[in-house]
Amino acid sequence: MNVLECKHCHAPLPKQALANNDDIIVCDFCDTVHNMNSTPVPYPEKQKREKTKRKRPDKFIINQLGEGLEIQYPWLGKQHKGLLFFAITWNAFIGFFTFMMFFGMASEGDFEPLVLCFMIPFYAVGLGMAYYVLAGFLNHTTITIHRQGVDTRHSPIPMFGTSNIHADRRAIEQVYCRRRIAYESNDVPVHVFDIHYVQKGGDDTCLIKGLDTISKAVFIEQQIERLYHIDDLAVDGEYYSQF
Repeated sequence: MNVLECKHCHAPLPKQALANNDDIIVCDFCDTVHNMNSTPVPYPEKQKREKTKRKRPDKFIINQLGEGLEIQYPWLGKQHKGLLFFAITWNAFIGFFTFMMFFGMASEGDFEPLVLCFMIPFYAVGLGMAYYVLAGFLNHTTITIHRQGVDTRHSPIPMFGTSNIHADRRAIEQVYCRRRIAYESNDVPVHVFDIHYVQKGGDDTCLIKGLDTISKAVFIEQQIERLYHIDDLAVDGEYYSQF
């Protein structure tokens, strides 16, 4: 029986090399070497784990590419909407207080620049909240899954703690989801979900951070596994809940 796919990542082997009946064929995706004339060695079947196939989440935009898939989703969540009123109120109060302070000192001819040092923490909190809320309303994440790997892009506003990432296809062994506590609301922990991938050398790398539901995280994970023919296997640290 002719071998038509990689024994490691299950990607199709190069058509030209197969047509030429080459003795040695190297997988384009993971660089696994195949000796086509050797005695076939039975590989044990991997124990696959079936998760419920997730439907496309609301507000997710899916674009089919020639050699892959593009997924785009907005950042806007409950935390951004909840902070909007507080950020407006805080900054309006600080702005009014600053105006009255300057007006009072100017009318008395006793301007003290050092007073601003006392106000710096309040300005920082107000600007930080405003920036976070603005990023939530305007930003979106684009995930491109293509032949060379997975690219993530967050735009248009840069945000501390998020960075654009490229994961080489040849390095991806497994993809899985983790759960962590993002913050607490009324002493109740609010969880978010991150998508990680395990490299062939064993290193673990976070690919996407801060998804608010497990359905969104598993949907993206399943698209990567489907396009790259990755069998879903259990991973240490994976969040497993009613897949």
